[in-house]
Amino acid sequence: MSSTPAERVAAFQTDYLTVWREAAPLFERDEDGERDWSAFDRWRELTAGLDERHALPGTSLGLGNSFSGQPEYDPAAESVSAATEDGDRALVQTTRDGGFGIRFREYELARRDGDWRIDRIGDYFEDPSGPFCPPARLAELTAGVGPATPVRPLPAAESRIDVGALFVERDVVDADGEGSRIEVRPAGSVLSPSGVLTVVDFGYDAAQLHALERAVPPGRYAVDIAVAFGRTAALRVTVASGAAAALSSPMDASGELQTTAPATATTATI
Repeated sequence: MSSTPAERVAAFQTDYLTVWREAAPLFERDEDGERDWSAFDRWRELTAGLDERHALPGTSLGLGNSFSGQPEYDPAAESVSAATEDGDRALVQTTRDGGFGIRFREYELARRDGDWRIDRIGDYFEDPSGPFCPPARLAELTAGVGPATPVRPLPAAESRIDVGALFVERDVVDADGEGSRIEVRPAGSVLSPSGVLTVVDFGYDAAQLHALERAVPPGRYAVDIAVAFGRTAALRVTVASGAAAALSSPMDASGELQTTAPATATTATI
């Protein structure tokens, strides 16, 4: 039993390194240069034991999905930078030296019957507690953006797209003849303290952000999604009632990143 979240993380790292060292020889190539892939069966058994000893009951940390030539968790290469508790939840942040390009980790933990257990592990290339958008990039991004900025017309090809039709519930058929139904579902809200909207494919850094030229009044706006074929087909942020008004991006003169409002795109705010 671990009395603190940091103790649980340290115990997990040490235990992981022990089972990794047991499994590593099983993955070595034989004299013919071949590997015995049944080694994964033993690796999955070992990592299942790690889940049982360190993870929240009923939770799998996914450790048995891959095996690396270097241990992914090593107490000698990873040090705690911060540990915070909030009732029965805790977050332990670490920094890592060498290997994989991963420099930062966050361990999310929960307390059960007085024992801290790991719920989730997140890996990051950049400090997750730092600003997503550096000040210099933020100034560049918002230059010329305002509530009265003139809006350029959409390119002809995009102006013919019926954005509203993406959010009309109906049966549709794809190019292969497979059918599905468009369902519109609420997805919470997005807060824009500055009124500047940006468009970005999440998973990329701030270099991929593109600000829309027309700002909206600072506030919180409803978000909904259109789901079809088991996937999210579109996301919409409703910034005003009435007919859609074109919003364009100053970051791309070709207009390829232009969109409409209500915005049918993945949106972030700054």
